[in-house]
Amino acid sequence: MELLSYKYPHPSAEDYTHYLPSMGLPEESATEMPRLYSKQRDEQGSIYVRRLDDIKLLKYLYNFNNPVKEVEIFLLAHTPLITLLFETDKYIKQIFGENRAEVWLEIVIDPEEDFEGMFAVVKTNTSPKKSLDLLDQFYEEWFLDNVPSEINSIFYVTARPI
Repeated sequence: MELLSYKYPHPSAEDYTHYLPSMGLPEESATEMPRLYSKQRDEQGSIYVRRLDDIKLLKYLYNFNNPVKEVEIFLLAHTPLITLLFETDKYIKQIFGENRAEVWLEIVIDPEEDFEGMFAVVKTNTSPKKSLDLLDQFYEEWFLDNVPSEINSIFYVTARPI
């Protein structure tokens, strides 16, 4: 399979620095991440393995509402979404701030409607009105301008007060 032999560069410590605080890890651990990351990779450094590793990192940013294998299959079928989820997390945190309790990824499949998609559900600790205002702000300030149309049809962000 051609995909498995494609060389992908090893990530550096700088690649991890942005995401470590959101994973609850100190920035100093960025120097360890490339070593740990490369340990998990196969000899060829395949992009497939890199994508699986990225999905594992997403578990530190999001809660999965579906079994991990189901999320992996969905994301491997829609690989541009993997990178977008890292960016989405950054902007959810920026816009929702302290109002964000947690974020869940949920895959919804409705064969009757011929629909398959992923929702990032931002659970908030604020009123329904404030949650919707923040969601509108998120869409206006980032989502609508940065999410490509091929992803926009399968990926949605919603807010749910808890």
